[in-house]
Amino acid sequence: MLQPRDKRNLGLLLILSIIVSCLETCALSAVMFFISVATNFGSIGQSKLAQWLYTASGCTTYPNFILLLGIGLIFFYIARAGIAIGHIYLMIRFAQGRYKDWSRKIFKDFLQLPYQAFVTKTSAKISQILFGATGNTCQVINSLLTISAETFTVGCIYFMLMYVNWKMTCVLTLLLAVKTGFIVKLFSQALTKAGEKSRFFSTKTAKSHGDAHGNFKMLKLLPNHTPIINVFEQATEGVAQSNILNVTLQGTPRFMLETIGFFILIGIILYVIYRYNDASNVISTVSLYALAFYRLLPSLNKILASYNQMLFSKYAVHDIYNFLQLPQEKIGEQPLPFNNNITIQNLSFSYDQLKTILTNVSLTIPKGQRIAFIGESGAGKSTLVDIIMGLYTPTSGSITVDGIPLTPETMGTWRNKIGYVPQSIYLFDGTVAENVVLGRPYDEHKLIDVLRRARIYDDLLTKGGIHTRVGDMAIMISGGQRQRIALARALYGDPELLVFDEATSALDHITESHIMKEIYALDQHKTIIIIAHRLTTVEQCDVIYTLEKGALQHIEKNNLKHSPSTHQATL
Repeated sequence: MLQPRDKRNLGLLLILSIIVSCLETCALSAVMFFISVATNFGSIGQSKLAQWLYTASGCTTYPNFILLLGIGLIFFYIARAGIAIGHIYLMIRFAQGRYKDWSRKIFKDFLQLPYQAFVTKTSAKISQILFGATGNTCQVINSLLTISAETFTVGCIYFMLMYVNWKMTCVLTLLLAVKTGFIVKLFSQALTKAGEKSRFFSTKTAKSHGDAHGNFKMLKLLPNHTPIINVFEQATEGVAQSNILNVTLQGTPRFMLETIGFFILIGIILYVIYRYNDASNVISTVSLYALAFYRLLPSLNKILASYNQMLFSKYAVHDIYNFLQLPQEKIGEQPLPFNNNITIQNLSFSYDQLKTILTNVSLTIPKGQRIAFIGESGAGKSTLVDIIMGLYTPTSGSITVDGIPLTPETMGTWRNKIGYVPQSIYLFDGTVAENVVLGRPYDEHKLIDVLRRARIYDDLLTKGGIHTRVGDMAIMISGGQRQRIALARALYGDPELLVFDEATSALDHITESHIMKEIYALDQHKTIIIIAHRLTTVEQCDVIYTLEKGALQHIEKNNLKHSPSTHQATL
């Protein structure tokens, strides 16, 4: 998941963590050194470092030397604080940078999923991975960096304490290790379960909102929204309870560690008093341990809190890893001319081994032909067209274009030749221009041309022109206008093959008739495939086929109204 550049930056961050840890240790030692010489001028003559600093400072009196030493210590702490803040900034920047990169990669991989894999994924799950799991994974990265930095700090201070009094330090280490291990054991399982519940309820929340948004008009007609609200409330309650538990358990170790540290510090003081009868002789040692605990406890707390955050968020790492293991569609753009025909030979398809959708389908579609597929719902019409468009891979058989097989190497070129108008048209909350162009290179002359060909440009002139907003889910325009915008979108890429998958089934007969006239009036060199239920929709097609139980059957136009299957299709 980390690129070579990321690994290099991570290594530099770890080096900076070591530097910051050394500065922390030096800062602690410097304070102890300052306290020692400030409380006992005689110690200056007993320390080679103090003697060297005193001579180098040029001071003639000890008070002036202490003043200069204090000022130097202040500037050292300011510099240390600046470096530590910069270190924190770089760690956060690294983690958030991975959020940006991973979000982009996951979104890109999502768009490159094979269509057959896409239809098995729910939008709520995809949203949870994009917006939830990615952010939580970055929290894991940030926690790892924090643990690394604080571990270096703890290690440096620990070795300093070992140098001062290794016996006492070993005893304290044993006590802290036992208590810390107990805290980790106490909270780890609960945090892991809380993280899993948070993921589950976050996905459920997104699904509940999506369901309500998609059925908003229907819900407005219902007298009671309480059941819908209760489902959403239960999901958000689950998220809230998981987060409450997470934050509570992450904050608890701090107070436990502070309490334990206070007991240990009291124990050290009592030990020194009983051991030496006079604590003044070892005041510097006691002060050193007091300062060390003052600095160590926040570091230990950060380590435990970061570890707990990793436990809470580790599900996100698994989700992203599993998503990145999904097969990716790798298609090329080798030349694929379409001048003559599309040939389908003995094509069969099944979603699994138990249910066959298409069986030994064979047909030839000459370029420029208007062809229609009719039949009952579930007969395989849309599946056959999806295979022709290269969205599904046939179980057996072949598709060739001008004698060249459709393969992954030519699939990109083939799809660029296709314009598609589905039954359920999705227009996002943007302008007409944005919905037609749909991320392709913007050409206003071409945009206006396709809007005119779709017979909607004049309607837009009375509003905001090409900058007219359609509203969320196209709520601000009529069904016929939505259909015409979809037609303009399909025409914008100047396709050689146009596919209409029950594109007018939701329209009234008059509106449908107008749109179909515009479709049939398109360039005669464009090949058109139409899937429909109404006979009036396809009566001007050159060839009409019906699909029954996965088998394709040609219907003569003269016998169209007398065919039982077409009668059912009309109904």
